[in-house]
Amino acid sequence: MSRLAVMLCALGPVVACTTSSTDDPLPPEIPDAVQRAFDETCAEAQCHDPDARAGGLSLAEPDSLAIIEGPSSQNDDLPLVHLGSLGGSYMAVKLLPQSQLPEGTVRNGEPMPLGGYEGNDVDNVNTILSWIAGHGPSGGGDDSAATEGSGSGEGSGGATDDGSTGGDTGGDTGPSNSDGGPSFPRCSVEGVTAGEVSSPLDKGDEAGKFPVVVAEALEASCGCHTLADRNLNTELPFLLAPGGTLFLQYSDMQRPAGGTTLGLLMEEAIYVTFAMPPGSCPALPADDDAVLRAWFEQGLPDGAGFVPP
Repeated sequence: MSRLAVMLCALGPVVACTTSSTDDPLPPEIPDAVQRAFDETCAEAQCHDPDARAGGLSLAEPDSLAIIEGPSSQNDDLPLVHLGSLGGSYMAVKLLPQSQLPEGTVRNGEPMPLGGYEGNDVDNVNTILSWIAGHGPSGGGDDSAATEGSGSGEGSGGATDDGSTGGDTGGDTGPSNSDGGPSFPRCSVEGVTAGEVSSPLDKGDEAGKFPVVVAEALEASCGCHTLADRNLNTELPFLLAPGGTLFLQYSDMQRPAGGTTLGLLMEEAIYVTFAMPPGSCPALPADDDAVLRAWFEQGLPDGAGFVPP
């Protein structure tokens, strides 16, 4: 049984309904991708399967239909799922990292998953959160989708045997959207925004701009950070960038962050603590790794001063 399954154990059964634009009642619906996430991560034996119903909740089909707009056994103020609002859905409150909880939100008990992730739990959690936020497969809801919440994201990258970074060494960049549109590398700026943002960094070969190859490497692997607003990350809501770590201009590299500058903080996260890219993102491609290493070793020069490797 996965750790995420253990932590879902006190949510509780619910009832739901939705309406169409013509006011004709429609049956509640759990998208196939979300149900698969429940089946793999939550509805395992001895937890939220139809027999055990831990906390009174089964997330197996068709019982999972009950999670939309119904009460949680842990929080009388929030339904388990209110489509379009992470902060208004207690299931999301249980899934989000502590640092990303919306201000004033109360979470009873431990967050999910307990002690980390197993197998595909990270992808499954992101599928569930994206759907709740209104950005996932057949998702819906009000305009507050992923705009609720503050604080920083959390990641767990690591060094690979060949010295590259990132916990996912299988080479699976994976489509980051589930709506049948174009696929983008996972954790690229296009990937985390489903193609809504492309090439956002101010780059060029002149002074005061990111070197072109450096900017392209950052956009390809650090997409959660290369945004004007972290909530533009609609595809991986579990990986919202920490506050103060967004950047678009070369001058942002000198901005104070974490007791140092943002540029030096990035270098530490990528090459010292191996916290970035996070474990659910692909490792840096070899060419991009060489570019970024050279850039940091040269002292983060601008486009006029950088010497590519």
